[in-house]
Amino acid sequence: MANFETSTTDTRKAASAFSTYDLALYAAVVFAWSLSWWPLKIQAAADVAPHVSLVWRFLASGALMLVWCVLDRQPMRFSANTHLRFASLGILLFSTNFLLFYLGSDRLPSGLLSVVFSLASIINAVLVFTLFGERPGRAVVFGGLLGFAGLGLLFWPEIAGQDYSWSVIAAIGLCVGGTLSFCFGNMVSADNRKHGLPLLPMTCYGMFYGALWCALLATVL
Repeated sequence: MANFETSTTDTRKAASAFSTYDLALYAAVVFAWSLSWWPLKIQAAADVAPHVSLVWRFLASGALMLVWCVLDRQPMRFSANTHLRFASLGILLFSTNFLLFYLGSDRLPSGLLSVVFSLASIINAVLVFTLFGERPGRAVVFGGLLGFAGLGLLFWPEIAGQDYSWSVIAAIGLCVGGTLSFCFGNMVSADNRKHGLPLLPMTCYGMFYGALWCALLATVL
């Protein structure tokens, strides 16, 4: 009984640590990501190659982040090794992740895309334990599995009605690859933060490097 009371008290303290501003930010992220699958499908159906679309997308995003960094007087000069960290973040999180999903989404319903991407929470927990030795809490694992199962049930009619040809399976493989790229990008981001790198410049440079990577791929292909 004492252990239960202590656990309940700790949970309440953790919940009270979140301000209204924190909850509003979380709600904004959930809302924005929930809608993101719809424009992804629109973009996938466009005549412009996804490599080229992502160049413009992240150039525009990087430019906005640059303005934010300048107005906020963020430090913008970093060593070559730090720029390699930024480039790794950009390649994994701000280009390859999106590119693989764009390529795979052409043959998949948006519901299936979101179900595949929901695996990210589980993969992140595994990677954090494998790379950093941090054991995920039961709530994290349970929440990730619950989210994956919930999305699976929500979009089950869409998933069950899909014709799983080899091209569709290949498209699912691309989306799984995009999810893995996203998760490894999260690990790079977490490691960068552990090294004390500022969030806004890291995001800004990451987007520019992501755009550069997509421009290189577009040129080669």
